[in-house]
Amino acid sequence: KDLKTVDFKRLVQKSEGGNIVRTHRDHVSLGSESQKYQVEKSRDPYETTPDGNAVILEQQLIKAAKTTADYELMTSLYRKQVGMFKIALGKGQG
Repeated sequence: KDLKTVDFKRLVQKSEGGNIVRTHRDHVSLGSESQKYQVEKSRDPYETTPDGNAVILEQQLIKAAKTTADYELMTSLYRKQVGMFKIALGKGQG
């Protein structure tokens, strides 16, 4: 069977009429009351060198290590999933 097309605009309009109550001052404003937000500047502890180079080796090493860890996690998960398929198909111990 084909799925019915969802009209998101109608769903949003229908949901706006509900009784939504903000129960805590830190929750998102519902638009009926004014809430002031503080804008905080993100402080970058590193500076651009006089020659214009803004590459920070420490940050790049952290990003490379995170990418390596993510890659190892995903390949491990794929390996485990293939092993489960092999077990389910009766073609070995994984």
